Amino acid sequence: MKTFIDICVDKIIKEHPKTDEFILVIPSKRARKYFFEAFVRRLNKPLFLPDIITIDELIQKSTKRPIIDKTRQLFILYQVATQKKEFDALTFEAFLTWGNSVLNDFDELQRYLIAPEKVFKNLISIKELESWNLGDDKKLSESQQQFMLFWESLPSLYVAFNRELAKRNLTTSSIILEQLAVQLKEWTTEKYHYFIGFNALTRAEQKVIQGFLAAKQGAFWIDADQYYLENEAHEAGMFHRTNLESFTIRKPQFISDGLCHNELSIDLVECPQITGQIKVAASELCKLTQEELNTTIVLLADESLILPMLKNIPNSVAQANLSLGLPLAQTPLKSFVDILFSIQENKERFKTESAYYKDILALFQHPYITVWIEKDVRNKLIVWELETVRFNRVFQNPARWNFDPMLDQILDLLFMNWKKNYDKALGIVHKIIDLLLERVDSSHQMEQQILYVFQQSMIQLSNLVEEGLPEMNLRTFKSYFNQHWMHSTLAYHGNPTNGLQIMGLLETRLLDFEQLIIIGLNEGVLPNHSGIESNIPMDLRRALGLPTNREKQGLYAHHFYRLFHRAKKALITYSVGGDGMRANEASRYIAQIEMELLKINPRIQITKRSYSIPMHLNSSTQSSVIQ
Repeated sequence: MKTFIDICVDKIIKEHPKTDEFILVIPSKRARKYFFEAFVRRLNKPLFLPDIITIDELIQKSTKRPIIDKTRQLFILYQVATQKKEFDALTFEAFLTWGNSVLNDFDELQRYLIAPEKVFKNLISIKELESWNLGDDKKLSESQQQFMLFWESLPSLYVAFNRELAKRNLTTSSIILEQLAVQLKEWTTEKYHYFIGFNALTRAEQKVIQGFLAAKQGAFWIDADQYYLENEAHEAGMFHRTNLESFTIRKPQFISDGLCHNELSIDLVECPQITGQIKVAASELCKLTQEELNTTIVLLADESLILPMLKNIPNSVAQANLSLGLPLAQTPLKSFVDILFSIQENKERFKTESAYYKDILALFQHPYITVWIEKDVRNKLIVWELETVRFNRVFQNPARWNFDPMLDQILDLLFMNWKKNYDKALGIVHKIIDLLLERVDSSHQMEQQILYVFQQSMIQLSNLVEEGLPEMNLRTFKSYFNQHWMHSTLAYHGNPTNGLQIMGLLETRLLDFEQLIIIGLNEGVLPNHSGIESNIPMDLRRALGLPTNREKQGLYAHHFYRLFHRAKKALITYSVGGDGMRANEASRYIAQIEMELLKINPRIQITKRSYSIPMHLNSSTQSSVIQ
């Protein structure tokens, strides 16, 4: 199979035989190694590999000022807000309810080159209407006055925030991007820049790329199919049509027509339970040869299934490479942090230095403890649990325990009272993670990596806390603490040349596979239905050219349809069982394939099956059955 990357590399080598004459700019780091491998295969000789960077790296090269993360931006915004008369009584807890959304809006205004005064003027008018402030003599209530005061203060808050960043010689990626885009000059560079595989671009990114194209020092290539590119109503081609029009590209290169003509076999498997989809995928993987595995991807439409998937990879799969940004919030670390804060909350709630038995029990049952304790220690914990229930020991003194030297040390740290000293609290967390990293061995590599990434996140937070934290209670600190680490991801970069590839949707950009195994293709999962965190109403966003939920759906649609450009076979699973008050249903993409694509391409074959586990089999003899 000749992939899109192979086609691009062939064209690049024809235009620039020397690899030091050009730079490739791609959407993400994931495809970098695939390009390297393609150059090596194509040239088949020793060579200096070309520079391959992301567009964020291209932008960051233009500044020497430190680019700060979202947590530090939030902290600086609070400091700026409390210096204003309107917010002099603002608590940090109240600020956290709107600080993130305001930062998101500031960021978007810069990325989309929108004049702030234009946005805020319209926003204030909308909020006046919502408050029934129609200019009559009727006075607003005190709460309405506070409501309007917040919106009226946003313009000056925006100016003050950017001024404070400049004063501290700090910047953000959106500020750099805006500054580059508004420079009214053509780009001049010694090397030719190829912008490959981009889909959704902000207005500022379009300006930056346009600078290279205008100077004839760049090319813009898209990975698209005629099926959705030429159909004005199809959401998957939305951004491509906009970009091509913006760059005045009338005949884009490398546009495929595989969706309308290629043979494609699609197997749809309906599963009553979410976890049943893992069994289906594992059964399919067992059937594949090593050669077939090398051209196969397991796409986690529902990325929360990553841990069960990893635990169910068949032994016949010699090598499985994970390329996924797994949010730490979807790992067991989330429950461990919950226990950590529950201990402190119960100390405040019951006004005691003793440990609450439910916190102790949850800790002893947590995988970060159970994976490394020895059998004799486990037996001691069982005895402790039995005696706790028998003698009704609701509160206990950790100093009296004697389980294991390392476990006792961890328990002493965990049950130490923070007493609102959050600098001390972070130091305690550091020590706990260090001790866990000592005991979790290499046979639990996933747990090791999770703890390591969390530790790095805590170091960043500690550096920020050293500058001083505003006064806050435990609940506020917990919210601030979680906002920082929950956005961290466990990034894996597998070997793209051999073995099975396991990825999330965003990691598939620019990559082609002959066989697709798509797990968890349910509506609300893909496409995702989560809203956009913004203070700007959707009608105003649409009028200003800011992305709305429609654009978000278009982004997901292109990523999904692009997977089928060169695919020959696909297994798609989805769940139909209810989850509490919510019923699962198949993704709209499945219906679109059946009702739209199948009519255009008669060479597509679709089969439907259901997965079930025979009820007469007990837990020790259960096996997967596809009906």
